Amino acid sequence: MPTRARFIRTLVSACAALALGAAALTAQAADGPWPNKPIRLIVLYTPGGASDIIARTLGQKLSDSLGQPVVVDNRPGGNGFIGLDIAAHAPPDGYTLVLGAAPVVVSPALFKSMPFDPVKDFVPVSLVARTLNVLVAAKSFPANNASELIAMAKAKPGEYSYASASPLFTLASELINTSAGIDLLRVPYKGVAEALTDVSAGRVSVMVDTVGAQMPHIKGGRVKPLAVLSKTRHPNLPEVPTLAESGLPGYDEEGWVGILAPKGTPPEIVARLNKETVAALKLPDVQQKLDGLGFVTASSTPDQLATRIRTDIARYIKVASDAKIQKE
Repeated sequence: MPTRARFIRTLVSACAALALGAAALTAQAADGPWPNKPIRLIVLYTPGGASDIIARTLGQKLSDSLGQPVVVDNRPGGNGFIGLDIAAHAPPDGYTLVLGAAPVVVSPALFKSMPFDPVKDFVPVSLVARTLNVLVAAKSFPANNASELIAMAKAKPGEYSYASASPLFTLASELINTSAGIDLLRVPYKGVAEALTDVSAGRVSVMVDTVGAQMPHIKGGRVKPLAVLSKTRHPNLPEVPTLAESGLPGYDEEGWVGILAPKGTPPEIVARLNKETVAALKLPDVQQKLDGLGFVTASSTPDQLATRIRTDIARYIKVASDAKIQKE
């Protein structure tokens, strides 16, 4: 009898183990290897803009290489906070990504509170592109380059102004002020279009914007470029000097676009996303598309992008502090 009881107990245990194993295999099969369903790529701006075009171009290549659709989800508004907040609090399973840009690194310098932490709530995947910016003025503006603008502003303090159409461009403009020791007055605008209207009409002296956005207006004669803000000249504006060449040595200001995932996303998924993103950015048609938008294609490792985010946040906090900009 004891032998029979032991046999029954052994048989029951074996059946239970088999059942548990089958359940685990079933769950694993249901989840499947990543990715086994569409991936959402959040964009912080409206459809049709540069970030949206970059996301759709890159998303198609990632769809091809990953074997699952990458669906662009436009979540504009709130200085980028709406999209970043959604991404930060999404499940860290590799199925939600965000195309991060200036709001990630600029916001801590300008806002007292945010619904996310740009360092703690995200894990970087890869840089996608560098955003090069240009300082423009009306065709009729008396200065033809940044050196002349600086000289004019020093001769007549408080006489000249800059259009402030975004947090990043505000800080870039204030960095010109502090670096040159001048006082261009800030004139705030809700959008670039309104700012451009007043700058091109001469009601405001200058404005900073991306090269890509301003190229049609430069070619059309609506505005003229005074300087590019990066440390090297822009290939589409080879005759336009940098600010560093215009009397502000060391001035180097550019934006970036990169892919971020929610904190806690498994490292192996981040590594795969990085690999496929870097490969996609090497494709000639992708580079041509980004170049046409005025961007410079640029990839990175996750650690390199993480370092850049921390460095940029610290730099912009200092710029805002030096310019005595009060946080909202």
